[in-house]
Amino acid sequence: MRTQVEDKRTSANNSKYTKYRYYFDRVEKTCTYIPGKALYLNNNNLTTIASDALLRLSKLLEISLDFNNLTKLPTFPNTITAISASYNNLRCVDGAFTNLPQLDRIDISNSALEQIEPFTFAGLQRINRIHLRENNIKELVENSFFFTSNKEITNKVVIHVGYQLLSKLSTGAFANIPSGSEMVLDHNEISYLEDGAFDDTDLEAM
Repeated sequence: MRTQVEDKRTSANNSKYTKYRYYFDRVEKTCTYIPGKALYLNNNNLTTIASDALLRLSKLLEISLDFNNLTKLPTFPNTITAISASYNNLRCVDGAFTNLPQLDRIDISNSALEQIEPFTFAGLQRINRIHLRENNIKELVENSFFFTSNKEITNKVVIHVGYQLLSKLSTGAFANIPSGSEMVLDHNEISYLEDGAFDDTDLEAM
């Protein structure tokens, strides 16, 4: 249901994208009326977005869902390049980034994440930034940050998992991360590194 709409078309001379802002308490039906390339649903009461609600937005490049009450991410169109869903109640994002070959930025900070399932980011070919700061992750299990196409990713990937409850890094947690990438693990409670935690890893900085 759309409760209020404020459309602001920015000048082509001042912005890379035409931007629209919408205010919702829920998104139930497939969206077909949003012509912009960036969609902002920040600071709403969203608890649910129907799994196919965004799929007809074939030109959508960026979406921001910050400051809502989402417990699950919707299915995104495969054109998407940036996803921000900070300050939600997601707990887990398993399967949320499947078949998104253009995705280069993810920010899911402060969203009550408790775990990163194996291969969550595996198919991302253009990923550049993954920000997962200030969640409730206690352990990085094997293949948490496995990238299937690591040889095809020419840019380094910066992964920020700081300010968690992390106490353990399991064997193979960072296997197959692209060469030259950076992993930020500051302000955690790490007390144990399993043998092989950094096997098959070519990190440039940690």
